[in-house]
Amino acid sequence: MIKVFSSGIKKIENLSVFLKEEIASNELHVVGWGHKPSARKAIRFAHEHRLAYLSLEDGFMRSVGLGTRGIPPIGMIIEKKGCYYDANEPSEAEELINSYENWFDLSMRSRAERLIASLIESDLSKYNIEKSVAEDYLENTFKPQPGKKKLLVVDQTYEDASVLLGNAGQESFERMLKDALQRSDCEIFVKKHPETNAKTKKGYLEKLPHTVHVIDKQITPFSLLKQFDEVYTVTSQMGFDALLLGKRVRVYGTPFYAGWGFTEDCGIPVKRRQAKPPIQVLAAVIYIKLSRYVNPVTQTRFEVEEALDFVVNERNIYRENEAGFVGAGFKRWKKPLIGSYFKGLENDVCFNRDYAKALRMAKRTAASLLVWGEKCPQEIFQEAKESSVSVIRVEDGFIRSIGLGSDFNFPYSLVTDRGGMYYDPQSSSDLFNIIRTIRNRSDYPKLMFRARRLREEIVQQGLSKYNLSRTKQDRPEIPQNKKVCLVVGQVEDDVSFVKGGTGSGIGSNLELLQEVRSHRPKDFIIYKPHPDVVVKNRVGAIDPVKVEKYADLEISDIPLADLFSSVDELHTLSSLSGFEALLRGLAVHTYGIPFYAGWGLTVDHMSIDNRNERLSLNELIASTLILYPRYFDWRTKRFCRPEDVCYRMKHRQQEKVSAWIHFCRLFRNWKKNVRMADR
Repeated sequence: MIKVFSSGIKKIENLSVFLKEEIASNELHVVGWGHKPSARKAIRFAHEHRLAYLSLEDGFMRSVGLGTRGIPPIGMIIEKKGCYYDANEPSEAEELINSYENWFDLSMRSRAERLIASLIESDLSKYNIEKSVAEDYLENTFKPQPGKKKLLVVDQTYEDASVLLGNAGQESFERMLKDALQRSDCEIFVKKHPETNAKTKKGYLEKLPHTVHVIDKQITPFSLLKQFDEVYTVTSQMGFDALLLGKRVRVYGTPFYAGWGFTEDCGIPVKRRQAKPPIQVLAAVIYIKLSRYVNPVTQTRFEVEEALDFVVNERNIYRENEAGFVGAGFKRWKKPLIGSYFKGLENDVCFNRDYAKALRMAKRTAASLLVWGEKCPQEIFQEAKESSVSVIRVEDGFIRSIGLGSDFNFPYSLVTDRGGMYYDPQSSSDLFNIIRTIRNRSDYPKLMFRARRLREEIVQQGLSKYNLSRTKQDRPEIPQNKKVCLVVGQVEDDVSFVKGGTGSGIGSNLELLQEVRSHRPKDFIIYKPHPDVVVKNRVGAIDPVKVEKYADLEISDIPLADLFSSVDELHTLSSLSGFEALLRGLAVHTYGIPFYAGWGLTVDHMSIDNRNERLSLNELIASTLILYPRYFDWRTKRFCRPEDVCYRMKHRQQEKVSAWIHFCRLFRNWKKNVRMADR
């Protein structure tokens, strides 16, 4: 049970998940925000009634975006005793560090080391709205004197609780700056706090001499700290980040990381801090032992390593979106989904139905041009190339929705490509380049682990691109004494069918069926038309009489994923179904050149000259489902991962369409019925 006084705490997204143990407990916990002034009422109530006080604070890997701007946390630090930044009384953090020999075994040390390496490599911090800078940022921007050390002085927000409860104040910052200025062997830099940069709060070091270099840009701590020899701070988290990098750190307050032998301490010592642990202990305490992480999509707790993946993915997409986009030629119903997938923290997508006008707008604003697949006129592509405007093609992802795209269901995933598109074997698509270089990635082992788990989830849940409802119709009888071959039809005017089948000599679903029958004259052949063709939204239907001539059975009302267990082989021109069959361990025959062919995983009936590498299935999965698409959760309005989208599919959680899109469906169906009547 919990008792909360603060209305702000009550509004924290997923608070009940963060505190599920305490809520389920028979003991009453009084919850407050750290040891800040706003928590005094809760602390006093807990003391007077002899109740447990639960201290909440933002985690050191909190979110992408500032809490002051309403961005909900993914990570929170929760302590049942004291508060880690309050040096005036014992805390759970102190107790864990002092007793580290009781819990910090080889397994935890190894985990902490990997976590530190991942944090540094991913350049993650608390808010993650900052930009990473190049290794020569200081040299190119400030032109420091050669031969001098670089010393960073860290400012903080005025009267922040970590400063006041870290036995520090204005005089501590003044002393720190004075000591730094006396270092004749150093070039002095002062780093402003992100929230002072955002003008939501003021700092301590407001007046600085002209000899000091001021860094007021939002820069990721690790990419900045790497360029310094020493760091002076009062109680900032940047001091801790600097220690993780092995930097020399001097502190003028009493932060949680002072007094353990890592820092040069100029603040008031804390006698309670007796241990001399390795730095990995502090990382384990802050990121693992005291922090809790909640997946905002599944609303369940997950470990720090998964939280890191979630934040990195979200941060990277926002970074890609910072440059800005102009959407060209998009229909009205697609604008909301494109606007959601390509929004930045500070900017939105502009649209123009006219391609030429959109291109001019992109030139004027130095933005990229967004177009849907191959619908953009070739002259626009050429003009954009001559004008150095980047054109990004957008298409549906491979785990798309619950329901058809042609029924205007919003997608949970899109793929973007600057080089071409994955279904065009003649282009140098981004997917092609991802596949070719995947083994060179530093996160390769983690990707293989995620790919294996993702495949297991997809197969176990029977997930596919559209995830149509299960049919109530009885399954037809399929012979057990014959090889069963499934032939999958496609939308015949779809660009993936046209380009993926270039050079195959196959121009229709009927010709594909005839070709398969010529290779499998005695086998049992099932033909499954594309769902969009079945509902007459797209072209590609075959006369039933002709289907009977070349196939033993046609199945249209059973989801593809339900058929995989009943067949031995899948035959396709270039359908995504071939990739889905590979996930299930089926033999796949390709008659065109889909993106998954030519890597040694399929039986290819066309020669593919430019794919000489041999991939593992997990390498293909990681490239195709993890690295290539971007995923968006319509309920939380956040970028997410394929694992999170699988959760939505598993629970049949498709966002309801708006009244406007519902009208589009009705209008489309009316036109379709009129055409059918005219025939």
